[in-house]
Order: sequence, then C-alpha cells, then structure tokens
Amino acid sequence: MTLEYLGQCHPYAGKSATMMSDVGLGGSVVMGLLDCLPKDVRFQVTFDNYFTSLPLLKALAEKRIGATGTLRSNRLPHEDYPHEDPRIIKKKPRGSYTYHYSPYHKVVVTQWNDNNVVTIG
Repeated sequence: MTLEYLGQCHPYAGKSATMMSDVGLGGSVVMGLLDCLPKDVRFQVTFDNYFTSLPLLKALAEKRIGATGTLRSNRLPHEDYPHEDPRIIKKKPRGSYTYHYSPYHKVVVTQWNDNNVVTIG
C-alpha cells in the first residue's frame, strides 16, 4: 500500500529573496518545500516541466530523494545527454523511445513518441 499526501505547500506571494542559483527558480521552490521532510525516510516526488531540470534531479539524488518530472528538451545539455532531435523521434512509430543515463547527474532521461515527443527524467 502506498500512502500519498500533501506534505507542505507554499502559496506564491511574489518574488522571494531565497533562490539557489545552482537549481534555478523552480528548483529552489522544490528544494524549499522538501526541507521539512524527515532525513531517514525515502521519498519519491513528481513535478511538471516548469520545475524539472537536471541540476534539480541531481541535487535530489544526492539527498536520496527519488524524483520524476517531464523535461523541456531545450533544458537538456547535449554534451551530457546526446538525445535525439524531437523532429527525428516524431517520424518514428508511436511508442518508439530512446534513453540515456548520465553517471555525473545520476539521472536517466527517456524520450518517447506518443502523440508528441515526451521527455522525462
């Protein structure tokens, strides 16, 4: 059985003074919300493409927090993730996919062709 619940929320109230430059604005919001989690329990979090970035996924992996989120293909550095151009994947049959693991980021990025190309990390 899996228990899923809201652990913490923070309504947006304008610009904040605290931002972690290495994970960006969206990543700073996620890291701030996860600060309250107990350190001795494993968690899995999910978020959408506004928040997802490779530096955030790496930072969460270092804290032993599992994370999954959709990625914008323009946020994937090609030197770390030699991913295919979405235009090429779109020409493949529906259900086709590619994936790449980065030992540096400790993240797997998968792209697959559905109705559109979906990238997830």
